[in-house]
Amino acid sequence: MEKPWSEKLRGFFLKRITSPPSKIPVEFKFITFRILMRGVIQFILKHPVRLFCICIFAMNLTIALVYKNSGSPNTHKHTTLYGGDAQGYYEYLDWAFNGKNINYESGYSYPRGENRILKYTFGTAAFQLPFSLISSALESKHLSDSAFSFTDDLLINIGASFYLALALYLLFRLLGKFSLSKRSRVLAVITMYGATNLLYYSAIENMMSHLYSFLSISGYVFYTIQYTDSKDRKHFLYSLIFLFLIIAIRPFNVIIVFPFLVYLFAKSKTISKLIYSVMTIILAGTIQIILWRFQCGEWTIASYDGEGFYWFDPQFKNVLFSFRKGLFVYSPVLILSVFGLLFMPGKKSSHIAVIFSLLIFTYTVSCWWHWPYGDSFGHRAFIDVYPFLALGLASTFEYFKNKGLKTGIGVFVIFCSVITLFQSWQYGNFILAPEYMTFGKYKATFLQTNDSITRALGGPKDIFPYKARYDLIFDSLMDMDLSTREYSEALVFKDHPKGHRKCYLDISFVKEEIISGGSFDARLLFQTADTVTEQTTYRGCCLNEGSADYLKPNTKSYSFQLDFQRLKQTEKLTVFFTNPRLKPFRIKHVKVKVYYIQ
Repeated sequence: MEKPWSEKLRGFFLKRITSPPSKIPVEFKFITFRILMRGVIQFILKHPVRLFCICIFAMNLTIALVYKNSGSPNTHKHTTLYGGDAQGYYEYLDWAFNGKNINYESGYSYPRGENRILKYTFGTAAFQLPFSLISSALESKHLSDSAFSFTDDLLINIGASFYLALALYLLFRLLGKFSLSKRSRVLAVITMYGATNLLYYSAIENMMSHLYSFLSISGYVFYTIQYTDSKDRKHFLYSLIFLFLIIAIRPFNVIIVFPFLVYLFAKSKTISKLIYSVMTIILAGTIQIILWRFQCGEWTIASYDGEGFYWFDPQFKNVLFSFRKGLFVYSPVLILSVFGLLFMPGKKSSHIAVIFSLLIFTYTVSCWWHWPYGDSFGHRAFIDVYPFLALGLASTFEYFKNKGLKTGIGVFVIFCSVITLFQSWQYGNFILAPEYMTFGKYKATFLQTNDSITRALGGPKDIFPYKARYDLIFDSLMDMDLSTREYSEALVFKDHPKGHRKCYLDISFVKEEIISGGSFDARLLFQTADTVTEQTTYRGCCLNEGSADYLKPNTKSYSFQLDFQRLKQTEKLTVFFTNPRLKPFRIKHVKVKVYYIQ
């Protein structure tokens, strides 16, 4: 009996594949190549969005690994763990799975009774957990081994790139719920990744919480709207999973959820879905409270000591437009989002929910006592609500049909992408300051490729502690001519009040630049000397806030604010200026205030 054609074809391929490469006919190689290419092309045509996400995954992972192994003298190797709050999030994994003792003083834990609790919540660590466990299995770590290894770093970067690809996929589908064309959606997704600080916090500092909040909020909003359209219970279940993750990552983001809970109730016309959502929020909060109980042995519902909101003093201008951390300064392409939100097509009720969520979030962030949110590239808090700003961006691409306007928008988007990518590189290489940026510093470092200018710019601007009680001591000097002197007269503070936990310094003075470059290397120094142990420490900062401050003769007033450590009764604080190059300039009207924070 003759074999069927499928068996003949299978035998033909097996015979060729098992043959030595030199004996495989050229026509077979050509046919095989054509079949493979046809398969690839069919996959691209059938699943272009999935292919795009695969490309994003590969590109983000490549950027992460190249940056962290580039050999820059200022860049630590395998440093995903370092920077900002990253180590605080990862402490959850070390504490839960490696048995690490967290009862030591650090910037990411606070005392509770005789122990300490991690001030961050567990959601970010939950995202990192699968990849951390894989790393532990590959390296066969002992339980007590909490060292962050190259394998840990690699797996965390792979995980972050995967979550980014998933987030952008969900964002693409979310945009589709607002009657936007595929072209506008693709352009918006690419722009949000390449022209904002999302790229930096996905590839470089990807252990921060913002990427995971971006994913969770994209998923929650998409599946909530999907459920109201389809009434499919599995979509509601998916929305609850993402809702749980939103609260687990950052309970503060419950404010984003409220308008969509109202939207869900209005669309489903049943209170049961609202009850399930509230129960999910309570579940995430309860798990966090239990974890804190395990950490310190006491019940607590808040972890941020000495921090809070100034509800009647929102910093809208600073949050959105300042050179320190303004959203539209460091991600200028988002200006297009504002226009797009005004013309967003599609469902009116979901449009209103998006607008209200964005407004509530902006107001709340503006009221946080430390509105710059610490060291960061741009205003990192807004990454959480980038799904809403992406809707506005896609609407802008959809709305403007005029060829000239479309060309202008395209040029603007490309310009913003280039600037943002370059500034991401500057920030990662310590050229763009992580804090205390001003217009003068921005102008001086714009398009700079080395950090020599950065080392000549100073001016700390720490924010006064939240609702702090204090004792105040101040002193002043009238006039100091440093034309031929290396050190100025000094202001000395001793006999400090008892019971304070730290200090805060406010220094104001007037600098008169007599010749060009006279104060280029000048410093303001703070010397702390213990009269018993004779131990001396120094802190300091440059005087100039921009190149215009020293390039030509001028007179300018300065005001610096600095968080300072607690001063012991045996310590003496000395404040003075230095002039290492002995170039002429003059300091006038020096006033130093020392706040002893209770």
